[in-house]
Amino acid sequence: MSNLFSGDYPTLQAGLLIEWNPRNRTAEAALAQAGLVERRLNLARRQIEQAIEAEVRNSMQGLTTARQRIQAARASERAAQEKLDSEIRLFQTGESTNFLVLTRQNELIDSKRRAVTATLLLNRAVALAQKAIGTALTAHSIRLD
Repeated sequence: MSNLFSGDYPTLQAGLLIEWNPRNRTAEAALAQAGLVERRLNLARRQIEQAIEAEVRNSMQGLTTARQRIQAARASERAAQEKLDSEIRLFQTGESTNFLVLTRQNELIDSKRRAVTATLLLNRAVALAQKAIGTALTAHSIRLD
């Protein structure tokens, strides 16, 4: 009891705490997270590449269609002109009426309108194709500094 009141304690106490983790779970979680981010970025890149491929493919198909439309419109215009010329000759010989001549003139005007529309659509298709393949600026001699 005298030790108790004097504050002199003969016991000795020591402690040792060892934390040893053979696997670094924090690093493993960070690695897994980085792997997920990488997969997500690769997926996004593939989706963008597919969208670009589809845009280029669609614009090239649009060009082909527009060219075919122009050829058809020009052929229609030539045929309408030939019909009108024939109808005018028939009218001059008295074998046709002015109504038929006017009808052929309207057909020619419609075919010319279709040819102009086809040309407009070709110009739009060219612009879309240039945009899709990235040559719109160079096609118009535009430089960005």
